[in-house]
Amino acid sequence: MNTNYLFFNSRDELLRIDIAKIVYFEADGNYTNIILSNKLRGIVCLNLTQTEKALAERLKEKSRCFARIGKRYIINLNYIYQINVIKQRLVLSD
Repeated sequence: MNTNYLFFNSRDELLRIDIAKIVYFEADGNYTNIILSNKLRGIVCLNLTQTEKALAERLKEKSRCFARIGKRYIINLNYIYQINVIKQRLVLSD
């Protein structure tokens, strides 16, 4: 299995996503939005906790580049541009 890509089912589509292009995942109730560096977006029928588990199961060691940030986001650590501790602000960049 090629672990450079993730495959997710959306409601009526199969998404093939290059993990290097994933900037972050955003919770949306029982769904998760996937935001990519090439401005594409996807939505999957998993909540954020299920998405986090899927990343760990499917990517194994490569899942370490993703970190859960609060209740709403999983970010790709490779896209961190700036962290302002005092303002509690994180800036991602592609």
